[in-house]
Amino acid sequence: MNPQTHSSQLPTALRIILGLASIPSLILGYMLLNTAVEQGFSGIGAMEVVYAAGGLIAAILAITGKRPF
Repeated sequence: MNPQTHSSQLPTALRIILGLASIPSLILGYMLLNTAVEQGFSGIGAMEVVYAAGGLIAAILAITGKRPF
């Protein structure tokens, strides 16, 4: 196993931007879960799910700081 070096971490400014940009997607994810519980999955579109999943991935990248590739 190769230990991670500092260069394999995302820059702090980029992590902050990713975190801020992921907030609307995370709110949408909460709204989708709320809709699924109250009304079922029939009112949820595929693009909404993709957008919310992208926000979740961006939030994970912002928190961990690891490069995805």
